[in-house]
Amino acid sequence: MTPRRLLACSFGAVLALVAAPALATPDFPETLQERLDMPCVPQCVLCHETPSGGLGTARKPFVDDVLMFGGGILLPNEPQTLRDSITNMERAGQGDADHDGVLDIVELRDGSDPNVPGEGNLCGPKYGCGARIAPHNTPDSFGALGAGLVAAVLALAMRRARRRSAG
Repeated sequence: MTPRRLLACSFGAVLALVAAPALATPDFPETLQERLDMPCVPQCVLCHETPSGGLGTARKPFVDDVLMFGGGILLPNEPQTLRDSITNMERAGQGDADHDGVLDIVELRDGSDPNVPGEGNLCGPKYGCGARIAPHNTPDSFGALGAGLVAAVLALAMRRARRRSAG
């Protein structure tokens, strides 16, 4: 393999390793806020165990209620499935994820977390004119490690190629 091809393949591998995968459905929080006229857009931790969401992290009690009233299905990037589930929950007058006697729908409209008995403010801290803290996306440590390994292999291969062409 020529050094240029090796470089091109290695660069492609680095991009594939470093590129962030789609971890959450980005329009679900806004859909929920609009549908329920909430005072703020809820953070991903309303449903997910991590601030950036992610596959397999939607394990909060509220998710169980949403799935129960949505026929067990919420399709990624299909906000209508979330709207339908919330509508079904509202019509049934049920869904109390934290078992505090206040329906999830009521808590969400008040800006409270339905997973936490009591207040559980969903809107988070505010500074100045209602500013919000943006979620911090840290790089995937395995992706960074993989990119480093690819770069090291590439450097060694190019060094060998130079030695062969010089000798």
